[in-house]
Amino acid sequence: MRIGDRYSVSRASSKANHVGFCASGTMEVKTADDARATVHGGDSYTIPPGHDAWIVGDEAFVGIEFSHDAGSTPRSCHPSDR
Repeated sequence: MRIGDRYSVSRASSKANHVGFCASGTMEVKTADDARATVHGGDSYTIPPGHDAWIVGDEAFVGIEFSHDAGSTPRSCHPSDR
């Protein structure tokens, strides 16, 4: 998963569960119960369904996902995709 600068992962909360490793960049995550977490380069992550996420800073977020819900599609996101 590559998400460009200040790109919101979802306009509505994501229904997918994500388990992965952040290779670079920083992403902020807000869960359905309003808990927040920040994922930095070098961090592993588990993000439950019902979340929104966005990029913090100018560096693209590059994540390697080990597990995701069936039916969700890996994607590459870049600011020019908006």
